[in-house]
Amino acid sequence: MTQPWPGFFLLLVGFAAFAAQAQSGKEAPRIPGNVYCCLDAAGKRTCSETVPAQCSGRTYFIYGKSGILLRKVDPPISAAERERLAAEKIQQQQQQQVLREKRRRRDAILATYSSLDELNRLQAQAENPLKQDIAEAQAKIDETRKRLKASEETASRYEKAQVPTELASNITSYNMEIKFQNELIKMKQQELDTIQKKFEKDRKFYQEIMK
Repeated sequence: MTQPWPGFFLLLVGFAAFAAQAQSGKEAPRIPGNVYCCLDAAGKRTCSETVPAQCSGRTYFIYGKSGILLRKVDPPISAAERERLAAEKIQQQQQQQVLREKRRRRDAILATYSSLDELNRLQAQAENPLKQDIAEAQAKIDETRKRLKASEETASRYEKAQVPTELASNITSYNMEIKFQNELIKMKQQELDTIQKKFEKDRKFYQEIMK
């Protein structure tokens, strides 16, 4: 039976060895029969069976016995260059994250609003109950203030120690009711502001998408 060509077998071994090496700029191990070539400082092509001294810090090429290019070895990079490349990678990742988030938000906006009219309708639907609650609370405050004023006018006819207990209790209750309704209005107004800001942000983004 015909034996495999020794040179071909050696070439396969060389390929396997180089494939296992990461392209990190480290000097490749010497493989018998390979040729190492580069351009020296003067631009002259230099080749040898080992990595020539002139190739130190330069890109060099490894050729097999048949003259086929097996591998290109880039020069090692400096610490500053590694830091620059790492910073660029982080920046690219951040930019990709921003783009993904923008696409996600775009898809969510388009799935929620079919048009600006739809956006306006949903905003009104979310705002109206809160506006009604605020209006009702304000009406209660106005009515309670009228009762408080009347009670205080009645109490002014008495000496402080002689104000009837029920009248004094009513004045206290009216003041508490006004305070409660004011706090309720504040809470509802905060909810309303949040909704308005959300829809305003959605409106601007929707308009940007549709440009």
